[in-house]
Amino acid sequence: MAHQHLRREVVTMFFASKKILRISAVGLALAPLLGAAPAFANDWPSLGLDAGRGRATDEKAGAPFSIAWNASPSAGAFVASPAVVDGFVVVAGAKGDVTALNALDGTAAWTVKASGGIGASPAVDHGRIYFPTLSGQLQALHLGTGAIAWSRAFGGQNYGSPVVVSDDMGASVVLAAGFPQQKVVRLSASTGATQWETAPDAVADLVTSSPALGAGRVTFGMNGGRYQTLDVLTGVTAWHSDVMGAVGLSAPLVVGTTAYFLPGGAASALYAADATTGQVLSGWPVQVTDPSAPAATAFTSSRHAISSPALLGDLVVFVTRFEYDLKPATVGAPAVHTLREYIVAVDPKTAAVAWQQELGHRDASTSNDIPELNVSPTPVSFATDSSPLVAVASSIVPSVQVYDLGGKQLWSASLSAPTRSSPVFANGVLVVATDMGVVHAFASDVNHAPLAPAGGFDPADGQMVDGPKPTLKWAAAQDAEGQALRYQVRVMGTGDDLYESPFAQLDTAAGETSALLTQSLTPGATYRYAVRSRDEKGAWSSWSPLHAFIMSIPATIEVAGKTFGTVDDAVASLPATGGQIDLGRGSLHLQSTLSLPAGVSLVGTTPHDTIVDATGLRAGIQITTAAHTGAPALKNLTVMGADVGVDVVDVSNAVLRNVVVRDNKKAGVQIEEGAGAEAINVTLARNGIGATVGGKLSIHSSLVVQNDTGLAQTGQGGVTSRYNDVFANATANYQDATAGTGDISVAVSFRSTADFHLAGFQPTTDRGDPGDAYGLEPQPNGARVNMGAFGNTPTAELSESAGTSIPGARVGLPTAATTPSETPSTGGTSTTPPGGGGTGCALGGTSPAGGSSPAWILAAFGAVVIARRRIRR
Repeated sequence: MAHQHLRREVVTMFFASKKILRISAVGLALAPLLGAAPAFANDWPSLGLDAGRGRATDEKAGAPFSIAWNASPSAGAFVASPAVVDGFVVVAGAKGDVTALNALDGTAAWTVKASGGIGASPAVDHGRIYFPTLSGQLQALHLGTGAIAWSRAFGGQNYGSPVVVSDDMGASVVLAAGFPQQKVVRLSASTGATQWETAPDAVADLVTSSPALGAGRVTFGMNGGRYQTLDVLTGVTAWHSDVMGAVGLSAPLVVGTTAYFLPGGAASALYAADATTGQVLSGWPVQVTDPSAPAATAFTSSRHAISSPALLGDLVVFVTRFEYDLKPATVGAPAVHTLREYIVAVDPKTAAVAWQQELGHRDASTSNDIPELNVSPTPVSFATDSSPLVAVASSIVPSVQVYDLGGKQLWSASLSAPTRSSPVFANGVLVVATDMGVVHAFASDVNHAPLAPAGGFDPADGQMVDGPKPTLKWAAAQDAEGQALRYQVRVMGTGDDLYESPFAQLDTAAGETSALLTQSLTPGATYRYAVRSRDEKGAWSSWSPLHAFIMSIPATIEVAGKTFGTVDDAVASLPATGGQIDLGRGSLHLQSTLSLPAGVSLVGTTPHDTIVDATGLRAGIQITTAAHTGAPALKNLTVMGADVGVDVVDVSNAVLRNVVVRDNKKAGVQIEEGAGAEAINVTLARNGIGATVGGKLSIHSSLVVQNDTGLAQTGQGGVTSRYNDVFANATANYQDATAGTGDISVAVSFRSTADFHLAGFQPTTDRGDPGDAYGLEPQPNGARVNMGAFGNTPTAELSESAGTSIPGARVGLPTAATTPSETPSTGGTSTTPPGGGGTGCALGGTSPAGGSSPAWILAAFGAVVIARRRIRR
């Protein structure tokens, strides 16, 4: 029996070490490291949630709960607590598996094998996971991938969880070295290098509990019943306090100037001490007794297994398990062990038990049936709109229960097995991991976490953005309770990581769905960003997918490979018969109206990668004869920002092909009296008038959307419209003009209304003029051109049979596109560019990519929880 209990003591050490002090949990660490405003206290990044190991979140929810999901991520019992951070639930198993689960549905994002079994709860801070192993290693992993950041030999069997500290010494982890060593060490969080360690003989016994932090001191307990503090900056001992009992895995609780100790062993007693001196306060400890204890003559010995203390409002709560070795009924009969487990609430004001409720009892026929480690799961509390509630599991019965502040049970649920792993509550979800290796996730019926934003991202993937300080936008996220959501945006440059080293973090006010990026960005560089939402109760969503944009650079101006400083210089180099001027990827900021003579073609790379910015000018581009001959043309570019974007003055044969004309105050395109133009695969959007025509305009295979007026004839002008989608124009789609053959008025969804790239297959896909070329569109292209500026380009959306992904959605800086051929095709194959899809932003109707059926919302919310495994303390 003695050997059995010794084995349980050792394993217990193994499992008590799971809490990490994460200062960022209270919003202190993220701001200095990221240069952003302090974040909300959020998620559950470490053992105990906060620096003092309070295990109490201010997120508001309530009982009852419903099953969200169950999962079995790996074989074996869970004995360490999970960490819930940035949309992941990180769990570490006794066999050495470290897994990051997607908080939304519990699926595994990645799993790695550590160098040895794991008994300590992982701590996560700023995108790194820290944990010691039972083989004497200390490791740090990258949260996003599970890749090793650093690893170092650290000692023997390490059971205590690290506490993460961020102060004048930088980001660090403090933890006890493992058996057989007797020391506490502070290490650099970035490298694992030792910053200080305790002097020889400063620590009198083995340390298997996890330290707490408060008032500039690290407080920890030793197995012999001694509690001690160290100066967090130097490691020098400040005070120690000897109490009766075996500390084991029970972590101290530090609240303001009071420290609470809960050693087990011979008794179950909660101590309160002055956190600055270690002096036990008058009237303490508070002894806990078993109201159903067998008669003293009925058992030969007894013990007390305990949890760590935690906060429940003004009370201190914990779990204690009474174990009795009963005398055999007859000589030679097998021994029976009776176990009873209670949740206990102590009122510090009176130093007395406020209430006590039995969690369960069990008889064990052999000592092997007694839970190992002399540990019970620690309760966790969460706020409500009134008083807080506490959730608690049991080490001897398969159940999880929720009590109110007065000790009344409000809800309970069955589990697959008992557990020594403490529950965790974050983002509307209560997670319990059991001795059977099953993770149970229960979603609060009172408040569900919101979903991440799912559409309307602007800039969209691959979009070129004019700087220097863009505004990032997204569509409002879904919330089951309809609360006003706040949003957090993280922006990454090259080499930055969403979780570990974002370039910037932005936080919005409630209801705001945009954020101005004030940091200076590098021209030509690619940046990625993601957004998550938080409701009024404090629940976070997971992160949205990453979206990438490119900061614009000055567009190059070339004629036959020769570079010019201005378009005027390039025009002057051409003969009277004209020629082609090539604009590279980037922005051409016009200081005055650009005059394009007859016979000259101004050709960009793609409609969204070459931007002619005419902001503040009366006209952006004027097309005139200017003593030249031939047909002038605009191709593969965007014109924006002027009073009139493109003014066709006196030529009759101007061509606009694969052009976006947007955000011009009076008109996107103006055809003056006597002039004429043909527009093929153009998008006229957000202008005063899409096209105002005093001369002649033939427009086909195009989109005319969200202007004040779509297509307007004036005087003797004439508009010939065919196979266009003219919709969502505020005053009228047609003014003195009429819809022509194949014209439709149907809402479509865009990846972004910044470049009007369509979000996958739309009602306009394969609906352009049957006589127009389509061969540059990737397969399958339906053997018919798409409507809009990206029809008959390599970035056109695919036909319906290919699904809804956008081949032109690029992540990273794309290579220059070649100028598309204008030769009509009967189905030639073109090269598909790199990229993936994006979510849509609908104009004038419901987005096919962003539907919101009740079933979809409920299914997503049912999954929005947290983590698959959880370990207890």
